[in-house]
Amino acid sequence: MNIIIEEIVNNVVLQIEEVVSTVIIEVSEMQVPGADGKSAYESALDGGFLGTELEFNKSLSIINTKTSFIQVDTYNLMLAITTPLNLTIVKVLNDENKGINNTIYQLWPDGTRMWIAATEDI
Repeated sequence: MNIIIEEIVNNVVLQIEEVVSTVIIEVSEMQVPGADGKSAYESALDGGFLGTELEFNKSLSIINTKTSFIQVDTYNLMLAITTPLNLTIVKVLNDENKGINNTIYQLWPDGTRMWIAATEDI
């Protein structure tokens, strides 16, 4: 649709042509949220995490914590490590307690020892 506007300015007739468009806005129905997905803990369980939800949450808190890494030959040597000042990740090459090689433990300053992973290298 075109609209012509005449305006007199200083005794001069100005003709201004304006083009007016019709804008159609289509409003669709509101999207209803779907069911909630898995929690991070549930996904960790699916990925092989074996601890409780509290242990999982605690393991996430290491992001802003100083962390040390140690490798020992046996589980008994890991048990002999004194309570660390910071989180310490320990790789046990021959874990006689679990009967497998290359287990990974978290040692926490509060004395908690948590087994978190194991691999059997060939």
